[in-house]
Amino acid sequence: MASSILSSFLRIRDRLDRFADALFGYDVFIAYRRRDGEPYARALDRALSARGYSCFIDFREYRLGEPLAAATRRHVAKATVLVVLGTPAILEKRDPDWVLLEIETFLEGKDGTEAKLVPIDFAGTLVNAQANSQIAQRLSRDFLWQREDTQADAGVPTPAIVDAIVGTVGAQRRDRRRLRFFRWLAVLFLVLAIALGAVAVVAFWQWQTALSRLDVVRSQALAADARRLAPAEPLMALKTALAAFETSDSPDAATALLEGLQRVPSLKRYLPCAEGEKAVGVAFSAANDGLLGYACLSFVKNGTKTDLRVVDLDGKQKYAATVAGDARNFSFSDSRHLRLSISGKIVALDLQTGQPLGAPTQPIPPPQILNPPDVQQTLEEAVPNCVREHPYSTRYFTSAETADSRLVAYTTEANEIVIADLFQASCVDSPLAAHTHNVLAIGWSPTGRYLASAGAIADGDTTQGVILWDRQQLSSLVQAIYRSDQLGTVDPEISLSSDGSSWICGACGGQPLWDGNPVEVPDAADPGGATAVAIEPDGKEAAFALAEGIVVVHRKAGGGFTSELRQCPCGPVLALAYGRGGRLFAEDEKLNVWKVAGSGATNVYTAEPFGSVSCFDGDPAEPFFVSEVSDQEGRTQIVLAEPGSGNARTFPLPPDADACASLASSPGAETAVRTTVAYEPFLILSLTGGSDFQKMSNPLRQSAGLPTVLRNARLSRDGKRMIASSDYSGLAIFDLAARRLIGTISLDEVRSVAMSADGHVALVESGGRIVRVDLDPATWRQKAERLVSGN
Repeated sequence: MASSILSSFLRIRDRLDRFADALFGYDVFIAYRRRDGEPYARALDRALSARGYSCFIDFREYRLGEPLAAATRRHVAKATVLVVLGTPAILEKRDPDWVLLEIETFLEGKDGTEAKLVPIDFAGTLVNAQANSQIAQRLSRDFLWQREDTQADAGVPTPAIVDAIVGTVGAQRRDRRRLRFFRWLAVLFLVLAIALGAVAVVAFWQWQTALSRLDVVRSQALAADARRLAPAEPLMALKTALAAFETSDSPDAATALLEGLQRVPSLKRYLPCAEGEKAVGVAFSAANDGLLGYACLSFVKNGTKTDLRVVDLDGKQKYAATVAGDARNFSFSDSRHLRLSISGKIVALDLQTGQPLGAPTQPIPPPQILNPPDVQQTLEEAVPNCVREHPYSTRYFTSAETADSRLVAYTTEANEIVIADLFQASCVDSPLAAHTHNVLAIGWSPTGRYLASAGAIADGDTTQGVILWDRQQLSSLVQAIYRSDQLGTVDPEISLSSDGSSWICGACGGQPLWDGNPVEVPDAADPGGATAVAIEPDGKEAAFALAEGIVVVHRKAGGGFTSELRQCPCGPVLALAYGRGGRLFAEDEKLNVWKVAGSGATNVYTAEPFGSVSCFDGDPAEPFFVSEVSDQEGRTQIVLAEPGSGNARTFPLPPDADACASLASSPGAETAVRTTVAYEPFLILSLTGGSDFQKMSNPLRQSAGLPTVLRNARLSRDGKRMIASSDYSGLAIFDLAARRLIGTISLDEVRSVAMSADGHVALVESGGRIVRVDLDPATWRQKAERLVSGN
């Protein structure tokens, strides 16, 4: 046992010695030709090693695969003594000549006194060949020549040769123990440095990971606070959500931002007063000016002062002025002047200079102020149902009428603003809820589209300001880009370019549209609704599949479009998709795939027979057609057809899978998602592996508590973002990478959905409108920042 331990220790020590020698240099480097010098070289190595000297010899030190030229130069340069075995074979010309390389490398930068080179001349081989051998010529300097009369293959160096080499090492022999100690010490320090470096790297990584996790936890806590604040304090909710997003762009922060932006659909801008000021007045300029003025009142030593600010409808400040006294009652005389009512007197104010024009006068009548009791009586008589559902405030009642006296906006006890239609005797839309308390003024724009209200916008009286409402704004994330009475009667078939900048609609208003502009259909084609549409990723070409395999291709040309009619013998088309190089592919009802080019089409994939198609991806991002089929026995499977290869892959569904509601695929991530008509988790399938379906729960609930049905599913190209309509009444946004729901956007009667390949934009047909939906949390953050800053 002891001998085994000692043997292991000696082996370890020997390996460490060799490592130190390789790192710091050898005492002796032996250069020779293997053909006739190897026995002698081995014997010389043993003799020198026995006397405690380290030797470099090629058969032991070189490693397989090591670059020999670089390794040779490195080891020779660090050697103390170079021993050259002058055997007959050393005179032979070689390419490469390793012995010559070793000699020249050793002599580089050294003169004859520094270069400790020992040629061993066997039977006068080197001396007799100096004129004819390059190696012999290089050894002609005054080196410590040794003559060996025996043949090299005898392999027995004489003691005199060994002594001469040891003597050449010189003073290093006396310092051998000390040198080895320092070598060991250097190796120890190197090992410790490497170990400490590795520990430091791991510690730094763990520290960064811990900080990142801490940031995520902080972000989650801030996001939870934002969601708690959203119903009562939308402004503070948005600010808290922004803080969460700045801490870590976690899914929770994105959810808080989405909920905050969705909380007040018509809110266009917060315009805060300075701390300590009260928001007391608002007024719009004429319709062609598009300016909004608001007043912020503060109490000073000698009374009060009013800060008057004028902004455009995007919240950008145009003018600002400060006047002494309470000037909450003001109006625009033109885009440069205000009429102020201060202490019963009228003052004309020049906005560009901020100075009054002359002394206070009485000729211009002050702004008309509605008498609260009269307005309340009018509301009770004209819109009794509205007043019963939303009682007006009795403590802080304020109101305003549109220019045509049709709409009246009034405040409630809940600090909401209700809009009543006096002609229709009903409330209009939902109450506007963003003020926390004390709404002191309301004003209408001349057209009735915009409304401004002044009051508190956060708990406490230190945060007050004006809110600008846009009644046509569905949400800060949703923009209506097309309306038609014919939408909703048929499936419009919509699609987006890869970056979401261009869109098409197959049957909007009875004809195809491209970016809202109608495109002509050739006379030979039926102008009825398209069965499938596709747009080239760069948005330069679009295709519409009409009846019986007719495909119309349009390209942008100047300010209009060019059209081309292509006939496909496939019959009705289920889906269209563009591939690389602008190639257009069509999938027919039998799931065969055709390449549509020129005036005809070529079959590139023929599907296996099946019983029925239960689902298919109607808006594939590229020729990557995914469908769900059933055979005669009722067994279902997902089929992935790839026209590029002409092949298909099949994935049997689990036996407990319910009926399909929608099927979406992501070519980039090779992922498919299948939603069901039952209240079950949807399935996620990786198309690169086997048929292992992962389940993801649907956390959306109806008012009765049942999960909603997800339809019209769409995936981004990277497979991380998924959207789907939720019971046709909203758009659900999922982060598949995090396996969670980000949130929902309320929409009415969702029938068709498309999404850009980058996952940043959605196109939705909703209640007779085509709307564009922002899905990018980065732009959510920008919009929230603009909303709360007023800029």
